Amino acid sequence: MRGEAGVPVASDEADDTTHPTAVVYVPRDSAARSVGADDVADALRQAAVRGDFALDVVRNGSRGMLWLEPLVEVVTPHGRVGYGPVAPADVEDLLASGMLDGA
Repeated sequence: MRGEAGVPVASDEADDTTHPTAVVYVPRDSAARSVGADDVADALRQAAVRGDFALDVVRNGSRGMLWLEPLVEVVTPHGRVGYGPVAPADVEDLLASGMLDGA
C-alpha cells in the first residue's frame, strides 16, 4: 500500500501478493564499475519490475577479488552466496536458475 508521495506504508491487512524482499549486493567501487557493475545493478532492478518481485539492490565495496567483478552476492538463510563475474546479459538466466534462493 502507498501513502502520500508514493511512500510505502504498513498495512494491518494480510497481503497474499507480497513476497519477501530479496537482498542483492552489487559493488560500486571503481574496479567493479569499470567492468559493468552499474549495468548489472540496473538489469537486476529491471528484472524485478518485469518479474513483479521485491528486490533490494545494495551497492557495496569490492571484496578484492577483482577477477570476479562484478561479484553479485545474494543474502540467503545460510549466508551470502556470490556469483561472478556477472554481466547484464547473465541476470535473467541467473534469476531463472534460482539465484535469489542461493541455487
